[in-house]
Amino acid sequence: MNSDSNAKKIVFNPETVSGGKKVYENVLYIIEEADFSIKDSSVEFVNCIFKSENSERKIDIEKTKVVFKHCNFFIRTSVGFSNCTFNECRFEQISSTALFAENSSTIHIENCLFYKNGTEDVLGSQIIVSDSAFYAKNITVKDGINAFGVEGFNSSLHLDKAEILLNEGCGISFKFCRFEISRSIIKNNGSGDNDFTQVMIEGSKGSVSDTKIEEGLNSNGIVVTDKSGVDIVRSKVCSHIKNGIAAERSSNISIKNCQIEKNGDEYEETLQIWVDNSTLFLSDCLIQDGVCGVYAQKNSYVTVSLTQIKNNLGAVCVFESSKLDMRDCLIEMTFEKIPVWTEESYAVFKNLTFTNNEHQKVVYMDSMTYVDMQNVRLDKNCRDALTIKNSKNVHTELKCLSDG
Repeated sequence: MNSDSNAKKIVFNPETVSGGKKVYENVLYIIEEADFSIKDSSVEFVNCIFKSENSERKIDIEKTKVVFKHCNFFIRTSVGFSNCTFNECRFEQISSTALFAENSSTIHIENCLFYKNGTEDVLGSQIIVSDSAFYAKNITVKDGINAFGVEGFNSSLHLDKAEILLNEGCGISFKFCRFEISRSIIKNNGSGDNDFTQVMIEGSKGSVSDTKIEEGLNSNGIVVTDKSGVDIVRSKVCSHIKNGIAAERSSNISIKNCQIEKNGDEYEETLQIWVDNSTLFLSDCLIQDGVCGVYAQKNSYVTVSLTQIKNNLGAVCVFESSKLDMRDCLIEMTFEKIPVWTEESYAVFKNLTFTNNEHQKVVYMDSMTYVDMQNVRLDKNCRDALTIKNSKNVHTELKCLSDG
């Protein structure tokens, strides 16, 4: 990456680049008295450095096409109505948002670093995308100062092989967006003093695939809210003191081939997966070593299949007129709590096995509107393990494994 010493030219206080196609190489720009404005032209910058001692100054890109290669930015960049490409660039120690794209812009970023941008004075973001399209591959966004990593509003965002690390706000926050997050690492975002979420999805549709979301600081892993729809595939969500995954406010979430572990805190009443007035489809997953595998309430609909829920403090809890359909699952080594607890809801269990659970009771149900248990295998005495009270439309087909 370039430095001041290899810049062949210093340009003070540039005002506007416009007209025709231009290429600038090995230039150090020191921008003080006026913004650096790029308009109505096709421009390429190679091995350039952009600096300013004045935090009010910025690079202002409008109605143009610009390519930056191997450039260093120590000044904020604003893009509107433009198409910009950043390749192998660095945005460092900028005391505000490093890159702000808006107004139908298209941004392509590859092999770039965003590092220690933001200010203690106001909560911000290292990258903000509004009403635009954003494509990022192999980028690192880390150590944001009182800042989110990437924030999107009413935009289309695609992150592939991104590392979003150690930002003091949310790692990612998307509102009214379409998005794809793939092959990424989202880790250690949040703050011990505030309640943040590593991946916050509001009113948005999209997917998370082949991604690790780990070790948030006083943080949730993923929160999906406000009628969002999210598919999470082949990913790992682990080690959050808050909820691992939460779906609320009429959202729809699908989780398939994922590992959910070490999330939740009994005293904080946080869980591995929490569903509130939303829909969850869970399949081919491992949920282990946390607080309650799946907890659903307030008219939620939950489908769980081909999933192993083990070593948790409680396995499945369903309340308040919710519906649970659980098939071909193993519930193993649940500690202290009754593994399955449901009240005032609807439940179907087919081809389930309960084994090595500590509590004498395995299933407790109260005031249920419908219960259908088919081929449910218990390693406890069936009479003692199952409690169903004040319920109607009840069918049970149990097999006690201890009977041989």
